[in-house]
Amino acid sequence: MSERTMFIGGFPFGPAAGTRSVKWSLYRLGTQSGSEYYLAVFEGDPENRALAVLERISGGPLQGSYFQDSAPLVGGRSLFEVSSEEWVGKELQCGTARTSPVASVAPLDDPALLSVLTAQTLAPIERLPPRPQAPPPPERMVSPEERLVEYVEDCAKLLHHVLRQRDRFDRTRADEELARRLALAVMDTATSIDRIGRLMKNE
Repeated sequence: MSERTMFIGGFPFGPAAGTRSVKWSLYRLGTQSGSEYYLAVFEGDPENRALAVLERISGGPLQGSYFQDSAPLVGGRSLFEVSSEEWVGKELQCGTARTSPVASVAPLDDPALLSVLTAQTLAPIERLPPRPQAPPPPERMVSPEERLVEYVEDCAKLLHHVLRQRDRFDRTRADEELARRLALAVMDTATSIDRIGRLMKNE
């Protein structure tokens, strides 16, 4: 048994992606040409690709041949999207194998057969390593004096934004409460700007 073991319906097989249950479905197929096959179907999960495994067990020189396919078709459609009841009358394609139309489908419950049929088939999906992220650039040290200038610059930007809202001043004046608050704010702003100007002149 490998260091990491996968379980199918409660028994281990081959190398796989962890100790957890993985559900396969197993069938015995007969075709209109008289050939018979075992077909194991795994519909995939977040860690393993979907897969079908086909073994020809009777009929012709390819008896004992083994095929696997992650995109098998039945009647031209994905095998994983068609219920087993709909397989009859349709050709099955799995790997390089192409059967004659299916004549019979019999579900099987044979863990030993399934273990042999699916051994070494599942491989974990390769997970890409996380992309290394560049460290954030070091934060630039800002002196208190530069920070002061940035505050004033931000205030200037806000005032420029207010000046671009001319159409709203008429509606603001029509609301008594908003007009009062606007007048107080303008007076306070004007006073602050005057005081800043005096500080710049060291007055």
